[in-house]
Amino acid sequence: MIVRYKYEPGAVYPEHYHPQEQIVLVIDGEIEFEVDGERYPLTSGRVLVIPSNAPHCSRVVGKKQVTAFNIFHPIKEELLKEVGN
Repeated sequence: MIVRYKYEPGAVYPEHYHPQEQIVLVIDGEIEFEVDGERYPLTSGRVLVIPSNAPHCSRVVGKKQVTAFNIFHPIKEELLKEVGN
């Protein structure tokens, strides 16, 4: 499952985890993820793999909107419900 996210400046996503592996590919902007206590600053073209069930959170860095593709495996069913598919 591939989902395009647009993270607004100042956005903060609290720590959570899920059974799906998540791969983040940043297209534009700057965002920082924390995975299992380690920080990963990501900018355009950078990729981060978040293992299944790993606690993680993120925050947008700077004043620019962040665009990223997030790939979830297996499909994250609750996201399908959010978009009505």
